[in-house]
Amino acid sequence: MTEYSRLKYLSIVTVVVSLIFCGSAIARSTDDLSLFTSKFGQPDQIKSSEYENPRPPIVTKQLIYKKENVRVVYIPDAPVGSPPPYQGWKLLGFQDQKTNQVLKVEEVARRMEKRKKGLKGPN
Repeated sequence: MTEYSRLKYLSIVTVVVSLIFCGSAIARSTDDLSLFTSKFGQPDQIKSSEYENPRPPIVTKQLIYKKENVRVVYIPDAPVGSPPPYQGWKLLGFQDQKTNQVLKVEEVARRMEKRKKGLKGPN
């Protein structure tokens, strides 16, 4: 095998491996916001800083569920400083809407139980 053939082969292998790993990362990429709303329904209010002028360094989107007193905070699934629109959102955390205290996942699950899609709560 000549040096040129060996380099060509290594280049092809590198491209194939890169495509496999990039494709796997793309396939695993999920939109946490869509997953949450598909399980618990649309929020009562949405606040977003993605189109504020000036836009903050770290953009956030907040879903507010008033009756449950839960604020769900997301950041874009994009590099910091990227302009909108954003294709996906990653969960940053949960807060109590009134006190701004951080909520644990177990507490959010308890508060949101009646909002689960398919379940009917008392009106």
